[in-house]
Amino acid sequence: MTPTKHIMSVLAQITSWIPDRIIENLARKHRIQPRSFSATSHVISMVYAHLPHALSLNDICSSRT
Repeated sequence: MTPTKHIMSVLAQITSWIPDRIIENLARKHRIQPRSFSATSHVISMVYAHLPHALSLNDICSSRT
């Protein structure tokens, strides 16, 4: 039996579990004022930083995809 190959990355699989619009609704509820990017992109970038156990912004910027 051969495993099925998937195209989705681990990050895409994790973020697919987050219901649509919940992040924006929570941001609106708690009166978060986004500056240069949306609350959704902020949460996804924080998940991205958490996956490899990044300790600093330099770890995230120097990571390779």
